[in-house]
Amino acid sequence: MIHVVKSRRRNRRWTVALVNWKSLDFIVYQLKQLYQHNDPAKFTVSIFDATFPKHQIAELLEITSTYRTQENISLFGWTTRRERGRPHGAELDRIMREAESEYFLSNDPDFFWVRGNHLGLLDDVMDAHRSCGTEQIVSPRHIPAWCAAYRLEDIKHTSWEPVHGRDSENRVVVVDGRDTGWMPSEATETRSRMLFRTCPFMPPFLGPVSYAGNQLTCLSYQHAGCVLGTHMFRGKYILEPTKKPTPEAWRAGRSLLGQYYLDLAGRFTYSQGEWKQENSK
Repeated sequence: MIHVVKSRRRNRRWTVALVNWKSLDFIVYQLKQLYQHNDPAKFTVSIFDATFPKHQIAELLEITSTYRTQENISLFGWTTRRERGRPHGAELDRIMREAESEYFLSNDPDFFWVRGNHLGLLDDVMDAHRSCGTEQIVSPRHIPAWCAAYRLEDIKHTSWEPVHGRDSENRVVVVDGRDTGWMPSEATETRSRMLFRTCPFMPPFLGPVSYAGNQLTCLSYQHAGCVLGTHMFRGKYILEPTKKPTPEAWRAGRSLLGQYYLDLAGRFTYSQGEWKQENSK
């Protein structure tokens, strides 16, 4: 592992962990949302580049350049091609080992908060609970890694990697659905926890390009009757060839959706325990 950029601001309240795999267009808007609609003094954002076979460190350096004056960004990457083939949980582990914050938020690049000051909301939730995140209907005990918040002291001894075993043909498989993030969730399941419940939500039609390579539906989550965040499920990355550049139409569509969610976050913000409409009288 290499430390490309290291945050000089330590002991912030939150570490926000993002793992990049061909997700540059999403990360642009994740950073805008974090810095425009939250207090930068509260968090360190740590980005781990897992793109293979060719890394995207140079692109991430450019994307983060305007924010690095805040001295609260860390950027990591693997040093070898073999390491870059490791699973998502390995990158989260590396970020967690370096973290010095009170709380740790795993946030997939394609999970967008659509309300402002979401870290303010999470502050209040975590003052009353030991963990929080989105529910996962198929595995109710498991907080999925795409949006999971913990007190760092509760999970630092665990790992974000899946629980692996072997099937009848001796192939390595994930055991009983214990996928990325299972162990931190299991370590805290007997303690107080809040889950954001699933709610219906449909991404807007922003022209044909907005659906290019993206799912027409996604899972969204609510708090206090308001849509809080939405998960794009990697924009159907399952269809994206690993060794080829992302099609430009897909990139354009992801940027349109990122801007849409950023605008939503600017319309409502969390303040003093409730959602308030910006510029409302």
